[in-house]
Amino acid sequence: MEVEALERALARIPAERRETLVLHHVDGLGFREIALHLGITEGAAKVRSSRGMASMRAILRGSKKRGDRDGN
Repeated sequence: MEVEALERALARIPAERRETLVLHHVDGLGFREIALHLGITEGAAKVRSSRGMASMRAILRGSKKRGDRDGN
């Protein structure tokens, strides 16, 4: 997958979800560490990251479908 497509998708995700998603999936922090860093509960960190990842998947699927229809 292209880095640019990932960056565009990340930019479309709400900031609090994007932050937890990046901290977990890119920086490799655990949810307890994320919670301490952001001043939220561990459960909230999990929810934000999960919803952020779901948003990423939906955005990227939508981008792929549009590209396919455009013949790209």
